Amino acid sequence: TQGLHRGLSIQKMSKAINREMNSGYKNAERLVRTEMNFVQNHAAKESMESAGLSEYEFISVLDHRTSQRCRSLDGTVHLLEEYDPGSNAPPMHPRCRSTISAVISEGTRTAKVRGKNIRVPAEMNYADWKKVYIDKTLTLKDWQNRREVLLSDENLAKIRIKAAQDGKILTLGLSQNIAANRVAEIAEIIKRAPENIRVLWNLVHEDIKIIDSNFKGGARYFPVEKGIRLDISEDATAFDQKPYRKIFHESAHLIDQRIENYTSYRSVTFKDEIFARTLINEAAAHVKTLMMGREFEAVCEQISAKLESLPLDEQHEISDIWHGVSNGDIHGYYGHEGDYWTRDGGTNVAKEAFAHMFAASVNNPAAVKHICEYFPRSFKLFEEIITEYVRGKEQP
Repeated sequence: TQGLHRGLSIQKMSKAINREMNSGYKNAERLVRTEMNFVQNHAAKESMESAGLSEYEFISVLDHRTSQRCRSLDGTVHLLEEYDPGSNAPPMHPRCRSTISAVISEGTRTAKVRGKNIRVPAEMNYADWKKVYIDKTLTLKDWQNRREVLLSDENLAKIRIKAAQDGKILTLGLSQNIAANRVAEIAEIIKRAPENIRVLWNLVHEDIKIIDSNFKGGARYFPVEKGIRLDISEDATAFDQKPYRKIFHESAHLIDQRIENYTSYRSVTFKDEIFARTLINEAAAHVKTLMMGREFEAVCEQISAKLESLPLDEQHEISDIWHGVSNGDIHGYYGHEGDYWTRDGGTNVAKEAFAHMFAASVNNPAAVKHICEYFPRSFKLFEEIITEYVRGKEQP
């Protein structure tokens, strides 16, 4: 390490070690090259972590000298937190020349063919390079056509799903504009969420963008900018809610739109708008069972009183869902104001219910219980929306 800092060449460092240890120049050189590889890749890892990245790509040298171990790993993507030299990161062996990099999706890399350096696609791994340029068993055009079919985010999706199943939460999007200690707290909460929530989060974690974490105008998702503004400090410590409820709620709006490629909201379009219809039908059925000749207003007051009796940190979700499906007639202490429920063609009922169910699922089992007491079929549909998206990524 001192030799690197001083800018010494491999030859000078090898000679110095040989003089000190009398190990023979070749052995000293092997040690220097291996240790340099370790230090340089470890530095690259730390740089990626500092930049908020969560994954790295293993890159082998494309020539005939590359070992079988490095050939087999070339182009594979791994989580930074699982970085393990000798297992999934260089050096894999003495004199290893492999490196790691942020995940590359375009551009070129250098390869050696018959003694000459050429440029090949950056995403081409060793096995494909050998087929196209050495063995000539595959043309570059055929490789490109096959790549277009297989590319998408299939490999990354598998990694992210496996990470979620193992309780590892990815937070690249959050890391861009939130302090590291806050990000760690949020990740720890998601880690305890049900598996379907963890998987969904990991699949879209890069897209969960915080535009402003010191926003004093309430917590809001801005669909045009595809990002969230909120006061993260207030969200972490508010006395009447679970920690970070608002960021989970607003992230759910983003996810809801992200699933539809930002053209609509999946909670609205799912199965011909069945989510909103089911919410309203379940609410109407519950009101009907309480009527028994009574006035509608009296039933609304009865349900509202029950909602108000709930602990404050358990009633945000169920209060606002009732507020939406009843157009403001039934609610606890929380609910959207004004004409919110009639805007956007009435689609806000589905959007808000989806966000409330997501936030409750992440961090508030008691709130989920209250939702399921009144809206069990709607909650099942919420889970179906998530399952449909996740299965689509598991089986592209």
